[in-house]
Amino acid sequence: MSIFKRNAVPIDTTDRFRPVFISVAMSIFLAAVIILSQDIGVLNLKNAQLHLEKNRLATLQQGVDKKRKAIQIAKKSTESVSATEPAINLLGRVEAAWSDDISLLRMETDVTKGRMQMHINATSREAIFIFVERLKQQFGNDVFLQQHTKNESGDDAWRMDASLVLGWK
Repeated sequence: MSIFKRNAVPIDTTDRFRPVFISVAMSIFLAAVIILSQDIGVLNLKNAQLHLEKNRLATLQQGVDKKRKAIQIAKKSTESVSATEPAINLLGRVEAAWSDDISLLRMETDVTKGRMQMHINATSREAIFIFVERLKQQFGNDVFLQQHTKNESGDDAWRMDASLVLGWK
C-alpha cells in the first residue's frame, strides 16, 4: 500500500506542519520582542542615571578645581606677602584673650616693629586686669597697661577706659 493516490499530488510532511511552524516562530518572535523591549527600558533607565552621575561628577570636579586654584593663590600670596601672616596670628591671639566685659575702641598696629596699642572700655577695673593677664598668657610679659581711668560719659555698663601696649617679636 502506498500513501500516494493515483492522479494525486504527494503530501509532503513539512506541508502538513507548516502552520504549526509559523505559529511557533511567531510566538518566539513575540517573546523576543517583549524581552528586548524590557531590556531597552532598563538600559534607558541606566543611561539616565549615568547622565545624572556624570553631571554630579562634573560639578564636584569644578568645585575641586576652584578649591585647588584658591589654595595655589593663597600659597602664592603668603609667599609674596610674609608680613601679613604674623598680623593674622596676632589677631587670633588677641581674640583668644577677649571676653564679654571688654569693648574695643581703637587698635593701632605696627607690624614691622611688632607693636600694638589698644584702647578699650571695660565694665570694671578687675575686668581690665583679667584681660591683661589673659593677654600675657598669649604674648608673654610684653603686655603693658599704660593707663586706666574712670569713664565720665555716664554709661553705667562701661565704667573704665584703658590703654594697652603689647609686643610680639
